[in-house]
Amino acid sequence: MEHYSCMVDLLGHAGCLADAELFINKMPIQPCSVDWMNLLAAARNHGDVEIGRRAFDCVVKLEPKNSAPYVLISNIYAAAGREDELAQIRTEMKDAGVKKMPGDRS
Repeated sequence: MEHYSCMVDLLGHAGCLADAELFINKMPIQPCSVDWMNLLAAARNHGDVEIGRRAFDCVVKLEPKNSAPYVLISNIYAAAGREDELAQIRTEMKDAGVKKMPGDRS
């Protein structure tokens, strides 16, 4: 499992987000939240809104009360100037009862 997660992280750092997403989707084992969080963080670093949103949706299904994916996708939307989506994420977070942890700057 760790080797798969490392590959996702390496591809993400290299900016190969589509390859990283394809890799996750073709893994012979079930991807974990770490895989999706790695992709989401890479999407934030490289400004890829669409891949970021897909990664966000997957990690939230696995960890619905984790605030980190909400913070990451919020950062992606804010950087892209997508205020409507940013407001929607904040509403989704509130509706899901997810609270941002102090110091969570993911």
